[in-house]
Amino acid sequence: MQFRSTIALLVAALGAASACRKAEPAPQQKPAEVAAPAAAAPAPAPAPAPAVIAKPLLWEVEKDGKQLQLLGTFHLGVDAARELPPWVWQRFDAAHTFAMEADVMDPSLLAALRRTDGTTLDQELGAAHWAKLEQAIGADTAARLKTLAASAVTTVVMTHGLPPTAPMDMTLLERARAGGKAIVYLEPVDVQVRVLRWLDGTTLKAMLDDLDGTRARNEKGLAVFRSGDAAAMAEMVAPAEWKAMFRRSDAEVAQAMDEMLYRRNASWIAGIEKLVAAGDAFVAVGAGHLVGDRSVIDLLLAKGYSVTRVIGQ
Repeated sequence: MQFRSTIALLVAALGAASACRKAEPAPQQKPAEVAAPAAAAPAPAPAPAPAVIAKPLLWEVEKDGKQLQLLGTFHLGVDAARELPPWVWQRFDAAHTFAMEADVMDPSLLAALRRTDGTTLDQELGAAHWAKLEQAIGADTAARLKTLAASAVTTVVMTHGLPPTAPMDMTLLERARAGGKAIVYLEPVDVQVRVLRWLDGTTLKAMLDDLDGTRARNEKGLAVFRSGDAAAMAEMVAPAEWKAMFRRSDAEVAQAMDEMLYRRNASWIAGIEKLVAAGDAFVAVGAGHLVGDRSVIDLLLAKGYSVTRVIGQ
């Protein structure tokens, strides 16, 4: 779901993305109570490697003989290093420039995720919802998040049920840096800061009240992404899905979509046009920005660009 945006990556940077229960230490037995050693349990079988995504959401954008690659990502839950097929990585490695949404390590964005008013998150949520947060992510983890803004913790809860992979966007960024590519960001960091207002305590409480729904939407979104079905992905960013997640009025949902999706799509076009004109660029943004009404692809088509879905080599 696209409203996670690159803000979700910041939680990992702050050390808060490890939202999982820690195993309780086993109680020590007194010497007289030590049992005879049992036979060693067989080692658990290694987890199967994730399947390679056969039809990643990749398009080629072309005009006047110049082109770039445009990849839709699923910010958390996909192991890009193992799940993207080799032919995608070949196109990535051949590009001289890598572009993504924003610089998620900018200090001003990191600062926006910390509380500055002297309160703590448990005070903002109240006892009932704080208890739900502890139940969802574990009391120890919740305690470590008390000094963060609700928006930071909302991004943690929004990943409920997703596999604990490295963020897809960061995997791409690290490989781009290792390959000596030029790095371009499509929007200034203050845009990311502004959209934090939609991930407030109201949204966090709504998600804590419907964790099963959050998990179900995440599992469905991940399955759709891995299937490569662009039409189904467009349904995942429709207004009904936003309303189910945010639990707000139709007017508020429309405003949130405008600020978090449509305006940002439009603001990226000028930068993408420059990258096309320069040639040899690989752009990666959340898949929700590339499908549905007023998507980046629709806007490029309207400006006369040829946009072709890439399926295989």
